[in-house]
Amino acid sequence: MTICGLIFPMLHFITLIYYDWTFDSILPHWWFLHGTFAIFWYQTIDAVDGKQARKTDNCSPLDLDQISYTIIFLSVCTLCRTGHDFWTIVMLMPAVFTPHYSIEYRKHFTKIHVTVVGLFGATESMLIMMTGFMGCYFHSEANQVEFLGFQMNVVKIILYGSFISGLHYNLTNIYFGFNGAPTTERAIQAIYPYVQLYFMAYLQQYSQFYTKMPMIFYAGLGIYQTYVAGLLNISSTAEIPFQYHYWEAYTYIVLILIDFNRLLPAQFLVGGYIFLVIVISIKYGLFLYSIITQLTSYLGIKLLKVKQTSKKVK
Repeated sequence: MTICGLIFPMLHFITLIYYDWTFDSILPHWWFLHGTFAIFWYQTIDAVDGKQARKTDNCSPLDLDQISYTIIFLSVCTLCRTGHDFWTIVMLMPAVFTPHYSIEYRKHFTKIHVTVVGLFGATESMLIMMTGFMGCYFHSEANQVEFLGFQMNVVKIILYGSFISGLHYNLTNIYFGFNGAPTTERAIQAIYPYVQLYFMAYLQQYSQFYTKMPMIFYAGLGIYQTYVAGLLNISSTAEIPFQYHYWEAYTYIVLILIDFNRLLPAQFLVGGYIFLVIVISIKYGLFLYSIITQLTSYLGIKLLKVKQTSKKVK
């Protein structure tokens, strides 16, 4: 069901690639309506099996939710017209970009999959986003809506509301996960990629290409986070220690430093960024294939695979 939930978010991502790489373009009104429907579609379809999964305390090791979170995050940045400003974008990250990792972090040590902290959870977060998209769709001026005679700025509502609720959500999950860890060392190791992601987001603003295409940079971070969160998920399922060091992250940091100091021609740097994204995408694809193959084999469901033939011995 989660895979079906990705259909419209992926279509929305394609329109985003076509219209806006800068998080600062004026988009057609229909794009906001499509964004509202994409979020509604994902949240509804995902909740169909998610409700039963929470009752049985189960969770798919595929971790496809992070893909949708990344697409929604990129769309909200465009909605708020954050541009390339890191400090504005970082206000949205706890609520829309990194909450899923905090959930997986908490589950890794407590064995409990928690999606609601207090009165705030994934559904409430998606509702705030849909309200923002619909506000921009119905009003003649972008990012402005009128409520009970008062002019309210959609951007500020989303930015401040997302930051406060997202920070509380992330820190609560991290707090319980940290306290549930068998040792402080393992707790720090598992949270390391989370902190590293924010550091990478901060560092990438110094790239010579960043101001022209911040959306592409954050999309790349989203792919990386999806891959790491999936590995954290499978580590929790298998009840094994989490491998927290990944050469892709360090390679990316080195590329940014080389980029900032102009130590290589631009075409080589672009090639390096593209190569890194391709490698991570392939590794995550192989990870998905391995998990799906094992699940379908265990359940007795046929899956497309190469038929092996044995040679007859004369």
